[in-house]
Amino acid sequence: MNIRVLDQKNNVVTEKSFPPGRNRISVGRNPDNDLVLQVPEISGRHMTIEERYGRVYVRDCDSINGVFINRRKIRRGKSSVSDQDVVEAGNLQFRITRSGLSATGESGPAAQTARSGPTRLTQILVVVVSLLVIAAIVKKATSRGGRGAPQAAGGASPTNLYAQQQAEARKLYQQAQESYFRNNLVEAASLFSKVLELDPANQHAQDFLEEIRFETVGGLVALAFRNLQQSDITAANRNIAKLQSLDPKNEKVVELVRLRDGEQQFEQAKTLYGEGKFADAHAILQRIQIVNDAQRIRWLREVDGRLNFQKQFREADSNLDKGDAGTALAEFDRLAGTSDPADPWRGEIQQKSALAERVRKFENALTGNDYFEAIRQGQWLDSNLNRENYPILTRSVGKRMSALSAQLAPRRAEFEEAAKKAMDQVEAADGDEVKAAALQHEALRNLVIANYLDPSPQRASTMRDLTTKLTQYVRKVYQQGYILAGLGDYAGARSNYERVLQLSSDDNEYHLKAAEQLKRIRTPQAPAE
Repeated sequence: MNIRVLDQKNNVVTEKSFPPGRNRISVGRNPDNDLVLQVPEISGRHMTIEERYGRVYVRDCDSINGVFINRRKIRRGKSSVSDQDVVEAGNLQFRITRSGLSATGESGPAAQTARSGPTRLTQILVVVVSLLVIAAIVKKATSRGGRGAPQAAGGASPTNLYAQQQAEARKLYQQAQESYFRNNLVEAASLFSKVLELDPANQHAQDFLEEIRFETVGGLVALAFRNLQQSDITAANRNIAKLQSLDPKNEKVVELVRLRDGEQQFEQAKTLYGEGKFADAHAILQRIQIVNDAQRIRWLREVDGRLNFQKQFREADSNLDKGDAGTALAEFDRLAGTSDPADPWRGEIQQKSALAERVRKFENALTGNDYFEAIRQGQWLDSNLNRENYPILTRSVGKRMSALSAQLAPRRAEFEEAAKKAMDQVEAADGDEVKAAALQHEALRNLVIANYLDPSPQRASTMRDLTTKLTQYVRKVYQQGYILAGLGDYAGARSNYERVLQLSSDDNEYHLKAAEQLKRIRTPQAPAE
C-alpha cells in the first residue's frame, strides 16, 4: 500500500509505501504510529488505513478534527475508499494506492506475478506438508497394529478425519461470512473462532475475527456505557457479556466490568441505607466506582450525615441513661429541629424527648418535694423503662422510689387524713364548682400518696371516682375556654386553659389540648379543635 500526503497546495508532504503484509496502518502525531505526521491539526492517533481483500478502509480513531472522504465526514466506524477518493484530515490530503497497483491504479503483469506467485507456491507447500504429515500418521498407525492389521469397526482413517475437519471448517466459514454480511457480528465472531479451532492456519478467518473485534468492541463499549448511565443493568450485562466473548482483555471492557460491578454495589448500598445500616452502606460507597461519580459522592455525604446523626442520638440516649435528663432533652430537641418531618427517626426522637421530659419532671418533683408528681412520674418510669436500654436509669429510679417510700412511710396517716378532710369540704362547697374541683384535686393527690405507701382496694376505688369527676369538670372548662377564644376573649380563654392544666395530669387529653391552645393564644393564632 502506498500513501501520499499532500498539503492544501497539492505539494507532497511525505510519501510512504508499506509491504502487502501490513494490513492496518495507523496515522497520527504519536511516534508509535506507522505514519507519523507532526502537524497540530492531527491527533495523537488520528485514523487507521486498512487493506482487506482488495479493498481499502479508513477509520476515524475519535480524532478531534475528524476524517473526511471527498469532503464528507466519517460519522461512525470505517468507510471504504477507492483509489480516486480524496481522504482529508486536518489540512492534509491522503492519496492511497492499494498493494499491487501502479501509481495510476492499474495492475500490471509484474504485480499479478508478485501477487499470484508466492500465493501459488504457498498453496503447493501447504499441500506437500499436509501429505507428508498424513503419510507419517498412516505409517505410524500401521507399524503399531502390525502389517495387514484390520481397522477398528466404525473408525476413520487420519486422511478421512482431516478431510472431515476441513469440510466442517469450510461449512462454518461460509456460515460465518453470511453472519458477518448480515451484520450479526457476535455470531460471526463465534463461528470464525470455531473455524480456527478446526483449521488454525486459516488466515482469512483470523483476519475476519480481528476485523470484527475492531469494529464491534467500540460500539458495544459505548452502548454498555450508556446502559450504565441509564441504570439499565440488565442491558449493560448483556452487552458486557458480548464484549467479554469478543475481547475480554480489552482495557475498556475491564473498565466496564468494574463500573458495572460498582453500579450493582451502589444499588446494594442504597438498600442498606433504607434499612438503616448506614455503616455498611458507607463502606460500600467509599470503595466503589460508578459512571456518575457525583451521585456516589452525594449519597456518601448523606450517609455521613446519617452516621453523625446516629452518633449524636446515641450520645443523647447515653446521657438520658445516666440521669442527665436536662442535657439529653436539649440534645433530642436539637436533633428533632434538624431532622426532616418525614424522617423515620423523627418519631423515635419524639419518644426519647418525651421520656427525657418525664425523667426531668421526676427529678424536679423530688427536688421540690412534690410527692404526688414524683410518685406519678416514678411509677410510670418504673413500668415503662426498658431495662436493657437504660440499665443505669432503671436502677436509679428504683433506688430513688425506694428512698421516697422510706421517707414518706411514717406520714401515711397524715396524707390519708388530709384526703378525708378535703372530701368533707367538697360536700360543704354548696354548688361552687371551682372550689369543689380544687378540693377534689387536693383529695386525689393525698390519696395517691397514701395508696402508694399502703395499697387498698377501697382507696383505689375512691381515686377512680375522683378522677372521673375531675375529668368531666376539666372537659367542661376546656370547652368554655375554646368558646371564649373564638369570641376573641383571649384573657378569659387563657384563664380557663390554665385551670385545666392545674387540675389535670400531663397525660390527660384535655391537659394536652389546653397546653396547645395556650401556645396559640400567646403567638397569637386562631384557635383549633
